[in-house]
Amino acid sequence: MSLKANVARSTLWSGVQIIGNQATSFFVFLVLTHFLSPGDIGVVALAVSFIEIMTPLMRAGLPEALIQRETLDEVEADTCFWSGVALSLVMGAGLFLLAPMIARSFNSPALGPVLQALSALLPITALSATHEGRLTRDFGFKALAVRTLIANLIGGVIGVVMAISGYGVWSLVVQRLVASFFSVIFIWISCRWVPRLRFSTAAFRRMSGFGAHMTLVTFLMSLNGRIFDFLLGFFMGPAAVGYMRVASRVLDMVTQFAVNPLTSVALPTLSRLQQDRPALSRAFIRLVRTSALMTFPAYFGLAIVAPDLVPLAFGKQWAASGELLSILCLSAIPITLQYFTWPAMAAVGRSDQASLGITAIVASATVITAIAAPFGLIAVVIAHVARTYLTLPLSVYLLRRSTGIESRPVLTSVLQPLAAALVMGVALLLLRPLLQGLHPSMRVAVLVVAGAAIYGGLVLTTARALVRDLKTAFARS
Repeated sequence: MSLKANVARSTLWSGVQIIGNQATSFFVFLVLTHFLSPGDIGVVALAVSFIEIMTPLMRAGLPEALIQRETLDEVEADTCFWSGVALSLVMGAGLFLLAPMIARSFNSPALGPVLQALSALLPITALSATHEGRLTRDFGFKALAVRTLIANLIGGVIGVVMAISGYGVWSLVVQRLVASFFSVIFIWISCRWVPRLRFSTAAFRRMSGFGAHMTLVTFLMSLNGRIFDFLLGFFMGPAAVGYMRVASRVLDMVTQFAVNPLTSVALPTLSRLQQDRPALSRAFIRLVRTSALMTFPAYFGLAIVAPDLVPLAFGKQWAASGELLSILCLSAIPITLQYFTWPAMAAVGRSDQASLGITAIVASATVITAIAAPFGLIAVVIAHVARTYLTLPLSVYLLRRSTGIESRPVLTSVLQPLAAALVMGVALLLLRPLLQGLHPSMRVAVLVVAGAAIYGGLVLTTARALVRDLKTAFARS
């Protein structure tokens, strides 16, 4: 099977995994929002944020180093596994002990017990990190999808039952722990690789050269995604984090559907082409263009329907999150491009350049958020969107410097879907006032159908070559 067909097939299975995972976790989250206050949601979001930024440090970039290798070394795989387990135990214990102090610093007593319980996720996750890396390297996304679907279904059912029974925030805590536990079991069954009890210092040094930069990149990317939770929790309290979390959770779900099926295959795909820079450039442009075809209409359409959609789904008490979501969706262009720049740099062994760019992004996010926080939550979100556009030129520059991929063909490749999405957005803005007499659910339905018809018609008439290319790629899978 050709690399192009492998990418298409893996993208499809990655999409299955993401859709199943998101559908389950989003349903659990949706149930919880009807039982919990913004402050409760904020506490869970803060705890999860700590886990997510520590996970890259626990992985140390070693599973990614296995994916990036042209040939797989079993000694390196064993070393990767035992290194991850050891780091996870140390970091999990450290987080457990520091949880009460962290809770006091955020003036949130409820944060401590939740954070202590979720600290177990670090060693649980470490048990499957190397297996996941091996499957990803071999484009085993079907196995990854099946295990994720089953594990999250089990955890989701338990979480929903607990929420209905009145267990509150612990419903989400238990759901995550159970899903992670079963995920480990199923991935060991799928991969059928048992690590040998050996550790090579030389192998660790070889992988850590790549892994050190990759760790910094993934850590900074996680921090970039969660910096608002930390700063909002510090400046405004858990309730502000709760409102922001509901808005970002909806956006995350859309991003998972529209972007992550492609970003999940970006590193193994581009790594296979690291010695052929013209082919690398073509593959990168194809990934960005395909993502833009889905991301732009999803983000712009969501921006229009968010004020109606969020109160409908989560309740009227979350109306403020709808306004935040509309603003967040305006970052569609930089998000689409930046999601692929870091895997491209890592694929050619220049994760140092990726870490440089993300450091600048995180630093700017911290400064801008701290400046905007006294002016309210809306000001913080506007500043965040502005910051994504201001840092985009740096990302494009570092991409060209690291990989030789020129910015002009990349930007040109997204013009057709961008133009179609903008026309769709303007049409929906003009249509929305005419629908004010309808029930919000009907208004959302009409806008979604109209948006799909407008965008689909424009793409089919103005971007036929792009559609043909996509159909050919997936047909070969």
